[in-house]
Amino acid sequence: MALATSAETCGAAGSAETVRTAMFRFDPVPESAGKARRSARTVLSTWGLQALCEDVDLVVSELITNALLHTGLGPGGAPTPVRLELELDGDALTCRVVDSSPLPPQPEEADHDAESGRGLILVEALADAWDWEDLPEGKAVWARFLLSAV
Repeated sequence: MALATSAETCGAAGSAETVRTAMFRFDPVPESAGKARRSARTVLSTWGLQALCEDVDLVVSELITNALLHTGLGPGGAPTPVRLELELDGDALTCRVVDSSPLPPQPEEADHDAESGRGLILVEALADAWDWEDLPEGKAVWARFLLSAV
């Protein structure tokens, strides 16, 4: 299944009351993690938030990878796309990844030589806050970055 990746941005620069948003949909395939990182970097650059690119890049990578691992099948047995949403609201940037799995994210304690299992620990270390929300179609896991910390 091939999905077009698209973004919609709203708002004008310079207004503290402006909310800017961007949304991308990705096929549940491994290449989507790289596409999500590039999409987020492009949006952050457009919004003048280059200073956040490295941290957001890692967080988006972890959240998208988790979503790709846990997303389910939609109607007719087709894999369900994952969605990346970016929102700039006042003094905070929120990255939200939506997938079709109802299972909550579970931070793991990985062995020191394990190659995976540290993603949510990394998200917690880089973001100012993170959590998840139950949705009718699955869940959204989000991470928030305060611009005052940049």
